Amino acid sequence: METYELSKHVVAYIDLLGMKKFIKHKANGLALTMHDVYTLFNELVSRLPDHAEIKVKIFSDNIIITRRVTESIENQRANLHQIIGLVEAFQYLLLYRSRSLMRGGIVIGELYIDDVFTIGQALVDAYYMEDKLAIYPRVIIDSSLSPIIQSNAHTLIDTDGLRYIDFLSMAGDEKTKIEVLSLYEDIIQSVLSTESDKRVIQKLKWCEAYRHAWIQKHC
Repeated sequence: METYELSKHVVAYIDLLGMKKFIKHKANGLALTMHDVYTLFNELVSRLPDHAEIKVKIFSDNIIITRRVTESIENQRANLHQIIGLVEAFQYLLLYRSRSLMRGGIVIGELYIDDVFTIGQALVDAYYMEDKLAIYPRVIIDSSLSPIIQSNAHTLIDTDGLRYIDFLSMAGDEKTKIEVLSLYEDIIQSVLSTESDKRVIQKLKWCEAYRHAWIQKHC
């Protein structure tokens, strides 16, 4: 009988927002766009010297990104920061290539993953964070990891006390900042102009607040 041995992993669970409507009405066009984004992301991962240690699972509008860690706090910190960086890059690519936003959760916990099968409490916890706690188009990090993460220039503490990835900080020079902020604002306003669902409007208002706070800090 085959056994499945769980071990400690960093796990990021990502949900691409608004994709269910596209899947229903524009599945072919969405598939082409998502394939383009996923290909770019996989190319980004493949450039890392230790890329074989990183596992990426894609199913419909959900993505899991994982990496095994040891019991060493330093090892966990380094690999947690690496996954944060990858998720941040993916948020940035998604905004640019498909004008889309994401929500997610990142944890460290027990997981088994191979080419066809994934199971473990870390997957359950990461999904719970994405589905129940993130709420807005942000990727949050388990609060229990605060002592491990220490200072990370590309994360922020939100008004509810949750730490999330500050993906707009991927914009480096002034020209790129202007382009990214303009694109982000355009996406927000295009949805707000036609949306009547109060929950969706609340989420987009969060994006507006994040954008404004980022401008105040960096521009």
